[in-house]
Amino acid sequence: MKVVKVEDLNVGDNIIVSSNTKLKFMTVLKKPVIGKPKSWRPNDVNWKSVKCSIKVKITVLTYGSGTYTTTRNLKEYVPTFEDHDVNMYVNLNYRNILLIEKDDNYAYNKN
Repeated sequence: MKVVKVEDLNVGDNIIVSSNTKLKFMTVLKKPVIGKPKSWRPNDVNWKSVKCSIKVKITVLTYGSGTYTTTRNLKEYVPTFEDHDVNMYVNLNYRNILLIEKDDNYAYNKN
């Protein structure tokens, strides 16, 4: 377990990234790629968003009565590296990334 930078990530790495007050437990699905340079930090390398998988639990809330009912979906990120069900792109520029496990034999099925 160590803190790494975006350029050190590979496909299959299990990482933890902070998101507001919660932690996201993610698996890297695509190797990070260098993006276009930004003018406000000309000497830094800007990375494109990295495709990761994550486990999300969605809770549907319905409240109100009669004609004024409202539904709301609450997303809760489950702290586990198993049974990921959502693929998402995450911007990891200038973030603290905690590398938990490096998996060199990871095979991502693109179907």
